[in-house]
Amino acid sequence: CERPVSKKFDLIVGCDGVNSAVRGAMEKHTSTDDDNANDDFVVTKNELPGEYKVVRIDMAPPKLNPASVCLVLPSKGSCTAFVEPTASGSCILFASRYETDPVF
Repeated sequence: CERPVSKKFDLIVGCDGVNSAVRGAMEKHTSTDDDNANDDFVVTKNELPGEYKVVRIDMAPPKLNPASVCLVLPSKGSCTAFVEPTASGSCILFASRYETDPVF
């Protein structure tokens, strides 16, 4: 069992998703109800503009490398796609600034 390590940082960013487990765990240490709360630690959450949709498929699209994360840019419109290989196929995140894009 490793010993806990304590370090000081000026900025910590939890970018593990919309319902960040990292941010959630750290927010517990900012509560005014918690006797161990750290007044110097501030958690912020900003809603980003746009829409997104996640699709899981059994295999990567044939023109993409099935072992690499790929960014697919649109020929027109604003919808982009991030294709990520997974153990059971691929996960595609479609992202757009507008909910009127045809994918949504």
